Amino acid sequence: MFFNLFYIFLFIFTCFNTISLAEDKKVGRDHSAITKSSAKEPLFVHLGNLEFRTQIKFRPESFYLKNANLLNNLNRSDKIIVNRHTIDFNFNLLYGKDFFGYDVSEFFLTFRNKGVWGNTESIAQTTDTNLKILEAVFGEHRHFISRHIIWIRELWLKFCINNAFGVNFENKHFFTLGAFPFELGRGISLGNAFAVGPRVLGFYSNNVIDQYAFGFKFSGDVVAQKLLYDFYGAILQNKSDSLANTALKVRGQEFGRRRLQERGPGVIDFVVAGRLRWYPIQEPGSKVIFEPYILYNNAPEQRVEIDASANSKLATLGLAGECYFSDFEFGFDVGKNFGHQKVRGIDRNQVEFENRNGVVTLVNSRVRDNAVNGSKTIYVPNSQAQQLVNTSAQDASQNGQPIGIVNGTTLVNDINRFRNPSTNTFKGWMSVIDAGYKLDSKGDLKLAATVGVASGDENPNQDLDNPNSSDVDGDFKGFIGLQEIYSGYRVRSVFLLGGVGRAPRPLSLPISSDVIERLPSVVSGFSNIIFVGSALHYHGRYCDRTFNVNPNAIAYWQQKATKAFNRETRLSFPDKFARNYLGLELNIMFDATMLDSCKIYAVSSAFIPGGHYTDIKGTPLTREELRLIDRPDATGITNDLNPLLSDNIAFTFNVGIEYRF
Repeated sequence: MFFNLFYIFLFIFTCFNTISLAEDKKVGRDHSAITKSSAKEPLFVHLGNLEFRTQIKFRPESFYLKNANLLNNLNRSDKIIVNRHTIDFNFNLLYGKDFFGYDVSEFFLTFRNKGVWGNTESIAQTTDTNLKILEAVFGEHRHFISRHIIWIRELWLKFCINNAFGVNFENKHFFTLGAFPFELGRGISLGNAFAVGPRVLGFYSNNVIDQYAFGFKFSGDVVAQKLLYDFYGAILQNKSDSLANTALKVRGQEFGRRRLQERGPGVIDFVVAGRLRWYPIQEPGSKVIFEPYILYNNAPEQRVEIDASANSKLATLGLAGECYFSDFEFGFDVGKNFGHQKVRGIDRNQVEFENRNGVVTLVNSRVRDNAVNGSKTIYVPNSQAQQLVNTSAQDASQNGQPIGIVNGTTLVNDINRFRNPSTNTFKGWMSVIDAGYKLDSKGDLKLAATVGVASGDENPNQDLDNPNSSDVDGDFKGFIGLQEIYSGYRVRSVFLLGGVGRAPRPLSLPISSDVIERLPSVVSGFSNIIFVGSALHYHGRYCDRTFNVNPNAIAYWQQKATKAFNRETRLSFPDKFARNYLGLELNIMFDATMLDSCKIYAVSSAFIPGGHYTDIKGTPLTREELRLIDRPDATGITNDLNPLLSDNIAFTFNVGIEYRF
């Protein structure tokens, strides 16, 4: 961090002794007439009806985080120092404005490179691949690219349908194809974060967007300058692009698929969405925009315990809006989930390795000898015992039941070998409202406030009381945002809502030691949360330079109460709920323009945990987190101390430069 600060101050000194360069302006988003003499545009070349623009954005920055992951002063590992950079190369080609009066076609391309300084594994990595020896699948591995590579972040072509096909529509209509940003409302129901991190129910979300989804969009006017439309479609995941994918044996543990294990064709996760943008008021000093929208997501393959164990059909209906009246402004976004997730019945038995007195032995993970607390049955291919294991009836009613006798040994199913199929009906909802008021005539000082709520629920695929785990249909009342990246609009969150801290919000643990999963599920993003916040925005000037100061304060609660944690049993209390108050976030954002195309910024935040974290103090990490930190351990010691969640104050600090030229 201090290494980066040195360069920041050196750059500031240089800025005051350098001729002013072009002002920051995003490439490809401004279609106004270009004046060659202007010093406030990106570098461009204008040749007749063609216009080429290019811009480079370089952003080195430093982070310091304390207690941001576990809120625990006793965890000496939870102090993070990061120096990293992001560089984008933007290229934009436009055609037709001089002749037609508007851009008939447009091509946009962004190359990106990003990495943490000194950590070659942060640049790029492969997806996880399972390891298999004999018939046992165990662990995962991945590889890293240790050189700074450049990838395509954004790539799209847009053209006017009227001109391309020679049709004389009264209004203009456009078609866009490629990888480009698209969101509905505030980006809560559908955001731009394309498949970058798993979250509840197998959906994806994060707030670092290194690539946009490939898709298409029809857009245009229904009523010129009054009513506009967008129809969008994108492919989020395609598992039908090769024989290696369609024939992959991922469904062998599903009921009835022991001898039909391949994935099959047509497994494509896609989303389609539509919205209208209505401008009922457009007057000097007043503007009103309403945006009704709808989306549909078909995800034929989701992971619940194992790969390809569920499919879902999600629809969200919503309405967003923005209103501006003189010195007052406000906006909102409301949405409601519909649809369902069908969880397939599975046989949890797998062939795995077991250490038996120093001898590696293949065993059946969910079948035991003579009793449910007996030793695991040894796996011997094509043996009589294994034939009984492989042909036993598949239903949760067979859990804990004997399946046959071989050479005097009774084979018995574990109490949680089978999980019956079930259906989760989506019933989540969310609502956000914020407002701002200018406190001076110039608009340099503005006060803002916000309130928001998103429904929550426990993980429907983890029964906290029944070892059979989720063998009945149920409702899921938590809101599901697809690729959601919301961190506030007029009042911005740095820490809890998709910020750099992202303190964990674990759900209840089981209350019985018989349940298969004894580690917590977690919820992240805009789900199971209520917040109220306020902000102050100040835009100032000093020595022909401009700066902005934006302090924010946001208080958070859970919408759905979860169980308190019993530190003695390391399980949840059966009848005691944790308090809903999550805590208070205080943050301040500052940026100052050094050159017209360069600014320095600093962001600092503190999170003061509330009673909820006190009531769940001692909660362990999730299974995935424990697996990652234990991966290098070869000592054989399994009772070492692991990091635990606590209720201490967390701090974050971020400083950097953003330079565009």
